[in-house]
Amino acid sequence: VVCYVNSTAQVKAESDVCCTSANAVEVVKKINSKEVLFVPDVHLGGYVNTQIKDKNVISYNGFCPTHAKITTNDIQNARKKYPNAEILAHPECHSDVLNLVDFIGSTSAIIDYVKKSNKKDFVIVTEKGVADRLKRDYKNKNINVISEDVICENMKAIKLEDIYNSLKNEEYEITVDKEISSKAFDAIKKMIEINA
Repeated sequence: VVCYVNSTAQVKAESDVCCTSANAVEVVKKINSKEVLFVPDVHLGGYVNTQIKDKNVISYNGFCPTHAKITTNDIQNARKKYPNAEILAHPECHSDVLNLVDFIGSTSAIIDYVKKSNKKDFVIVTEKGVADRLKRDYKNKNINVISEDVICENMKAIKLEDIYNSLKNEEYEITVDKEISSKAFDAIKKMIEINA
């Protein structure tokens, strides 16, 4: 069982190994099993399955609601609106969307792609914050977001002042049962060992 790192501690505790969107393919490739249950994202698991020929990746039918908002119509409209742009998508998007883009990669891979590319025009097909960061860091490039509505409410829930107050006042402490945290840590540790 491989679980995406954005899962809860309880899910990690029941998994053999964690992964990120950046290392999911490598983690699954290095697992000593012909069948892998991938949780919780069906689209990321499906993408991993397309990249690996000698394993069967069975994906749990969960998904990221933010990436689920993105449709093939969005991609087709972006092609018309930005005909010279490369379209870069996160693998948590639906496979029909991924089939229409120029590059598929994790957040860090998308950022690295834009950094190294000689191209000037891009459409970013993931959470709006990635495009905002690219606009800030690469002012000489034209960065467009697939939609202003692709916003992850969970990612936006924590504000800078919340982090400041948490550190300053030592508040918002989260405790996890020791048995769960120990097993969850094992899944994270295995991911780190696989990628070493």
